[in-house]
Amino acid sequence: MKTVLCAVVLLVACEGPRGPAGEMGERGEPGPAGDAGPPGSPGADGEDGQDGADGEDGVTTVVHVDEDGGAAPPPYFPRVSIGCSAALDIVLGDGSPGQDGIDETLLIYNVIGYSNGDAAIDCTAEAGPDMGSGGGYFADSTNAALTGSCIATTDYPPADTQSGYWLFATPATGPRATYTDTSAHPLNGDIYEYDDADCIVRVNEDGAGWTQVQLGDAFD
Repeated sequence: MKTVLCAVVLLVACEGPRGPAGEMGERGEPGPAGDAGPPGSPGADGEDGQDGADGEDGVTTVVHVDEDGGAAPPPYFPRVSIGCSAALDIVLGDGSPGQDGIDETLLIYNVIGYSNGDAAIDCTAEAGPDMGSGGGYFADSTNAALTGSCIATTDYPPADTQSGYWLFATPATGPRATYTDTSAHPLNGDIYEYDDADCIVRVNEDGAGWTQVQLGDAFD
């Protein structure tokens, strides 16, 4: 036993200095990836972005209900729209009544009748170098609303110092324009009755939408 221990001690004590390290060997293939770690804490919220542009307004639909729960027309809405325009050849170049192939007179007439009897009316008469216009919004109890009357003052041809006027109206037979000048004007009492070729007529009986019709349909 003593002999063996002495041999070990001699071997350790007699070891010489360590030589230089050898070159590193090639890297081995990577091993498989490990399991994913737990998720980290969420980051802080970012600053609010700028507001986007406003979108277009949607269409608003109003539904009126009658006492039985069914759909009913709105209480106030435009019921009829009449727009008429006519160019006339009724005056000669010397100012006397007659036709010479030149349309010197323009008669424009517009009426919107509402479901409660009110009316919005405007009219224009252009006769040669002279022009007049009139109109307004009239409550149902007024003569203008009841008859569609509108006055456009004009005096052509100028027969005297008193101005005449075109009176527009919608009697039961349809829209018309009548010239009035009681001072012996050559056109006094002349009537022009508009026809379907002169007018665009639309009706909106129940407030649900417009339908284009003929003049006769609006004045039945």
